[in-house]
Amino acid sequence: MNAAITQLMPLLAILAGATFVLLIGTWWKKINSEALFMLAIVSLVAAIYFSWQNWLGSVFLPAAPWLAAFELDNKLALLGIILFAISSGIAIISAHNYVRERGQPMPEFLALVLFAVFGAGVMAVGTNLIVIFIGLETLSLSAYVLAGFNKGDASSHEAAIKYFILGAVASAVFLFGIAFYYGATGSVAILNPSHHVSNMKMLYMAIGLLFAGLSFKIAAVPFQWWTPDVYQGAPLPVTTFFATTVKAAAFIMFFRIFDALYHIPDVNLAGLISVVAVATMSFGNLAALFQEDIKRMLAYSSIAHAGYMLLAFVFLREDSASAGQAMIFYLAAYIVMTTGAFSVLAALAGPSLVERTHISNVAPLSRASPWLALVFTVFLLSLAGFPPTAGFMAKFYLFRATVQNGHTTLVIIAVINSLISVYYYMRPVVAMYFGEQSFANSTYEVKSVNTSYSIVGVIIFSAISVILLGLLPSSVLMIIGR
Repeated sequence: MNAAITQLMPLLAILAGATFVLLIGTWWKKINSEALFMLAIVSLVAAIYFSWQNWLGSVFLPAAPWLAAFELDNKLALLGIILFAISSGIAIISAHNYVRERGQPMPEFLALVLFAVFGAGVMAVGTNLIVIFIGLETLSLSAYVLAGFNKGDASSHEAAIKYFILGAVASAVFLFGIAFYYGATGSVAILNPSHHVSNMKMLYMAIGLLFAGLSFKIAAVPFQWWTPDVYQGAPLPVTTFFATTVKAAAFIMFFRIFDALYHIPDVNLAGLISVVAVATMSFGNLAALFQEDIKRMLAYSSIAHAGYMLLAFVFLREDSASAGQAMIFYLAAYIVMTTGAFSVLAALAGPSLVERTHISNVAPLSRASPWLALVFTVFLLSLAGFPPTAGFMAKFYLFRATVQNGHTTLVIIAVINSLISVYYYMRPVVAMYFGEQSFANSTYEVKSVNTSYSIVGVIIFSAISVILLGLLPSSVLMIIGR
């Protein structure tokens, strides 16, 4: 039992942090919000520490019936929890002033984020579809509330309602997939499913429903329609959380389920996933070309990046190790460059607390805050895939692995899509350095930009990470492939 508790400490640390933040914030009204903020960060740091210790030790859960539904492996679970903790910690730090200055309840915000991260962690370690579904719903329910966290903003309420209704439908589809899977195998465990398959037709139905439910969570075509409206309507720190932690959790859950299903000899979804990947990256990039709102443009960009990451699932059956390594590295790169881009938009809000996300609002940011314009340019170049940034190396390793497994045509299409994306990523850059509109009320004062320590710290951390992942990717890949 002690060994089991030790192995589960990454999840238990997050759950304890969420519980204490919620209870203390509810019972002790006079407590300083800074203390709750630090408690939330400490719980995430503890989760990273315990995950790292487990990763170094390579010690797995002892044999016990109730532990059969969990697997804290180095390949997905532990690295996934570390990614979730880092990305959510960045979102919490960037949201610190945003939440406090708008008079929104800090305990509820922190607790919702931590409960969502706990759900993401359960999704990453689960080897039982019911356990995975519980984690998925824990994440989803918290996300629905976070989307509508701006109480006085009608667009935030609309985002929450859309996300809730469509997310509930997707969860129902996923649950139906679990039911059909149980009917085909007599079990809800995903480890070694080939040992139990009794009805292949029912199994194919299960796989189709599971694929549809998961496609909604990663915003893949044709289940991507919710993404632009939800990302645009949600508060900026929440949008950052959706675009990083939630997407990473969905992809890791997708990988864990389909990596297990591919052990069944007759199951091969490379053709279907190829079509979905091409449709997703093409739709995301083409739709982003016409967006005037940067927040909405980044939402379509996230759809396109989901299409790129789906390439890892095309050759998952043939080379699971390379697919997992390429996907995790891409997720790490995507998290830091997306976090940085959204954090710059949060900085633009300034003391006015009004989100400035239209392209005209960044013109000419180069005069208002030259350093902010520079790092925003770095993030956009990385998202477009320019060297020597994290985005370039992530695409390089993913595309190389795809070609090595015989899918050259898909990579050609992906490269063409990357070239298309350069246009809309460069539009804010052109506006920042050559735009004629004023940045804020015909002034170019630096004080119009939010230079709080939290925002500045997140932006600098993201910028350094983008450059280091671009210049020194081998160190991260060595850790992932250990």
